[in-house]
Amino acid sequence: MRKILPSLVLGSALLVYVAACSDSSAGPIMPGGTCSGSTFTLAPLEGRTVLAADLPCLTIAPDAGTYLIVPQFATADAPVSVVNFKLAAGTAASASTANIVMASTRPPLARAADLGQLQRQFEGMLRRREHSLAATARASSASHGPLASRVNADLTPPALGSTRPFKVRNSLTGSGTALDTAVLKYSGSHLLIYVSKNAPGPGNGIDGFSDAQITAFGNTFDLDLYTIDVATFGAPTDIDGNGRVIVLLSPLINKLTDRSVCTSQGYIAGFFDATDLLPTQFPAASNDGELFYALVPDPAATFSCAHSIAAVEQLTPSTFIHEFQHMISFG
Repeated sequence: MRKILPSLVLGSALLVYVAACSDSSAGPIMPGGTCSGSTFTLAPLEGRTVLAADLPCLTIAPDAGTYLIVPQFATADAPVSVVNFKLAAGTAASASTANIVMASTRPPLARAADLGQLQRQFEGMLRRREHSLAATARASSASHGPLASRVNADLTPPALGSTRPFKVRNSLTGSGTALDTAVLKYSGSHLLIYVSKNAPGPGNGIDGFSDAQITAFGNTFDLDLYTIDVATFGAPTDIDGNGRVIVLLSPLINKLTDRSVCTSQGYIAGFFDATDLLPTQFPAASNDGELFYALVPDPAATFSCAHSIAAVEQLTPSTFIHEFQHMISFG
C-alpha cells in the first residue's frame, strides 16, 4: 500500500493537485480541524485541486490506493519564490501503514536565481528570426514536404565513424558561425547523432560519452522522443533527403555560455536554427538539413561551466523534444 499524507504546506498562493493513480477503490480526502474544505472522494485517474488553506490538515484515508500530489504555484502575478512543504504520515499509527512517496523541505533563499534566463533569451532571438524568415521560406522553391512525401529520397545513412563539417552559431546574437567537424556515432531509423571531434570522450583524456552511452542516448531519441513529436505535431521536412533528423553534440554550444553566468542565468542546452532549412537563402550559415544542436558532457569545465554525463543525459532529451517541435512547426 502506498499513501501520501501532506502535513504542512506554506504559501497562501500554493495549490496542490491530488490525483488517484491506483485502479483500486478510491478513498476519502478529509480536511479536518478549522479547514474550510469539504470531504470528497477520488475515482481512479481522477484529480482535484485543493486550496492552500485546506492543506495543513488534509489527510487521505488508508485505502490501498496510490495518490499523486503535485504542488502548483498557480499565479502569474507574483514573483517566483521558494515555498517550503513537507509530506509525512500524520500519526504514528498511519506512519506504520503508509509509504511516504516524497518528503521535501528546502531552506528559503534570499533570491532564487533564474537558471532558464539565458536559454529563453537565446530562444527568443531565434523565434523572432524565424518570424522574419517565414515569408522567405514560403516563397522558396527549395523546400520539400514532410518525410512521408519524399519518394525518391536516398535513405541510406552515412557509415558510422564517417565525418562531416557543420556550421555552428558561435554567439548569443546569432551573428556568426564557426566550423566544427563531427563523427557519426549513432544511426537510427529517424535520427543521426554526430559528436564533435573536439568533444570530451575516450581517447582525448577527458570524461565524456562512451559509444555505449551514445547508443542508449540515441535509442531514446530515435524510438521515443521522435515518435512523440511527430504523432503530436506532424512529420518534419527533409530538405537533405536522408530521411532523418541530425543531432549534433558540440562543445561550441557549451562555449555559447560564459562560465561566469552559469549559476545566475543558466546556460544554452540546445537549439534549432531555422536557417538550416533555407540553404539557398543562407548558404554561408545553413547546414542544408534538419539539425538539433546540443552541448556535450564536460565534467572538467574545459569549455564553460561543468556538465556531467548524467546531467546531459537528463536535460538534453527534454530540450530536443521542445526544439524538434519548433523544427516541425517552421518546416
